[in-house]
Amino acid sequence: MEDTLSKLLAAEDKAQKIIDAALKERDSIVNQATEEARRAEQQFADRVPEIHQSFIDKAQERARHSIAEMERRFSERQDELQRMAQENHDAALDAALAIMLGEKPD
Repeated sequence: MEDTLSKLLAAEDKAQKIIDAALKERDSIVNQATEEARRAEQQFADRVPEIHQSFIDKAQERARHSIAEMERRFSERQDELQRMAQENHDAALDAALAIMLGEKPD
């Protein structure tokens, strides 16, 4: 019986050592995962200004493109209005000349 008790105590001691080793390994894995997560968060935090600048650069590029497009359309419209004004100016001069000459304007 003493031999059986001795074997049980030895088995219990061995089981406790296995449990202790498993707990130690678990703690090591948790610590490693925590450290990896901390590093990933730090890398992301370090990249935030770069990401922010990238968005700003893209927004500025879109704004420049929009401004260029608006300036192009404005220039086309201004040219069209100047052409129309010139046409109306010529017609107005013709009508005024006709009135001055006593003719019926067109």
